[in-house]
Amino acid sequence: MSTETQTRLNATQDAQPKQAFAPKIETPESLSKKTSEAIWKTFTSSDNRQGFFSQVVKILGEHFNSPFAVLAIESSVGNQQLTHTVSDEATNAWSKRCMGLLLDTRYRNLASARTIAESGSDRTYAILSCPLAVGSEGTIGAISIVVSSPDVQSYTAQLQELQAIVANAGTMAVDVGQAPQKTASAKAADTAAASRAAGYASLTEFAFAVANNLKAKLGCESVSFGIVRKNRVKLLSMSGTSQVDPSSLGTQHLQQVMEECVDAADICSIQHAKSGPEGISTGHFLHRQWHSDSAGASVASIPLQVDEKIVAVLSLRHGPGHSFTQEQLEKVRELATPLIPGALLLDRADRNLVDHAKTAVIDWVLNQLSQDTWARRIAIGVALACLCLIVLGKQTYMLTLPCTIAPADEREISAPFEGVIEATLVRPGDSVEEGQVLARLDTRQLKLDLNKAKADYHAASIESIQGASEGDLQKLAIGKAKADAARSLAEKIERNLQFSEVRAPCKGTILSGDLAKRIGESVPMGESLFRFAAADRWKIVIDSPEFATSLIDVGQKGTFATVARPLDSLNVEVNHLRTHAEVRDGKNVFLSEAVIGGESPDWLRSGMQGTTRIDVGRHPIYWVWLHRVIDQVRLKLWKI
Repeated sequence: MSTETQTRLNATQDAQPKQAFAPKIETPESLSKKTSEAIWKTFTSSDNRQGFFSQVVKILGEHFNSPFAVLAIESSVGNQQLTHTVSDEATNAWSKRCMGLLLDTRYRNLASARTIAESGSDRTYAILSCPLAVGSEGTIGAISIVVSSPDVQSYTAQLQELQAIVANAGTMAVDVGQAPQKTASAKAADTAAASRAAGYASLTEFAFAVANNLKAKLGCESVSFGIVRKNRVKLLSMSGTSQVDPSSLGTQHLQQVMEECVDAADICSIQHAKSGPEGISTGHFLHRQWHSDSAGASVASIPLQVDEKIVAVLSLRHGPGHSFTQEQLEKVRELATPLIPGALLLDRADRNLVDHAKTAVIDWVLNQLSQDTWARRIAIGVALACLCLIVLGKQTYMLTLPCTIAPADEREISAPFEGVIEATLVRPGDSVEEGQVLARLDTRQLKLDLNKAKADYHAASIESIQGASEGDLQKLAIGKAKADAARSLAEKIERNLQFSEVRAPCKGTILSGDLAKRIGESVPMGESLFRFAAADRWKIVIDSPEFATSLIDVGQKGTFATVARPLDSLNVEVNHLRTHAEVRDGKNVFLSEAVIGGESPDWLRSGMQGTTRIDVGRHPIYWVWLHRVIDQVRLKLWKI
């Protein structure tokens, strides 16, 4: 959430009288309930969405005691803006700011808030904005509203409350203008429920619509809806939220509460201690625990049946000081039961063909095994035979591990002498032949030095000849020494000239060494210029996790296939085990090496990824399937 501090206009100060934000006597719970009832009443009396949302904006403005609010929605007739304002001055002061945040919210589809401090005063306001979604239509608009907010915690709570109310209104908007009708029979009720469910894309969307609608109608703090599958409950929706996290402790506890209701096959309820004699309490343990965790709020769960079979559960939580009567809970069951056939229809529609086939097979098998027939006896016999085979039989264990292609003969090609790079003729990845020129070093200075050395040699030779003719032994010795030094230097320079062209030592591939950007750069003697891999000599580097280190040994054979050509498998043999571990993706792995049997194909490249299957011998079938689990259990028991 971003914070923007701006100076408010004088007109804005006039438009925001202090009494407009004066705290009311009602508690937050009573205000929320009053707002929910007002939105529900608007829903039942509205004939179209525009009228419904227009009233919702006014209700939100009154609920948050706001000077200005705007709702922008998209419809078949174009974009529409519905506003709530206390005066023209408030509209002028807040309209542009609200529209700016509203457009940002609509673009990002995320709720946000922005605070604005009043110049010369301690009063702080916040503009809250959140997207508006309507059933399967998705997000059709957004709302922005101005509230009084003394601190971050305050406007954060107000934004969460705004999101919940807008989500509830969006759910109701799906059915605006469709008056509920009574059905003449159970079959007609099922047909009506199925027709109603057809307007939703999934069971989860339908479940959220049911939970939010019931919350608004009953004035509860929370309504949750769960579907029953084989005596287990899956929580699908909770009012005021957009999704359910199945891994959270709250979700798991609520599912257990619903399953307690399924086991009881009746309404379960724990009431507030001061609810009065009209409240009912059934004393169920998990519901009592839920009641305690909810600060003593009244809680209840209602099983929903189809053909005398419980297929769904509704769990309700009331605000502090409120209770459920038996008549209210029965009325909720009466309202929700006609919706369940539609939920079952959506549940079946959500499953794919594989799930349907799996369910049909499992049901058929259970039905056959529940009867004393030949099919049951044969199935038991086959099961016993399979069990004996698993316990007593053995199979070849092929250990499947990831691996990488690496060159078996990798060399560094260095600079033969200190010089300047004149040209490069290859790039990394190029295949080269033996003796092919890879790069050239500049020889101009070497040629000048060679000419000078030859000239010095001739001069020294003449000097030594003169010394010999003159009988000057000292001059003769000096001339010979200079001639020998010049000749050695010339031989060295000629040798360097021979190596000025860097050549490939054999057929292979250039692994690294891109010298294109180093043309004209001086390199010292011995500096690496290229990394080179000899052709047709490859090795397989196998990543072995810790559990596999005791199974792999030198001499074991297997097969290898690359990701690039999975159908072309190669025979390999383990020839080396590295004794130290390396960290790969946060885990310890031990590297093993294997050689390729026979001639290596031309398409192999250094760095290719693949999978190798190593034959580590025959082991009991049960051990092959369970040895990792057995080892983990043994380690856990050893730690105890």
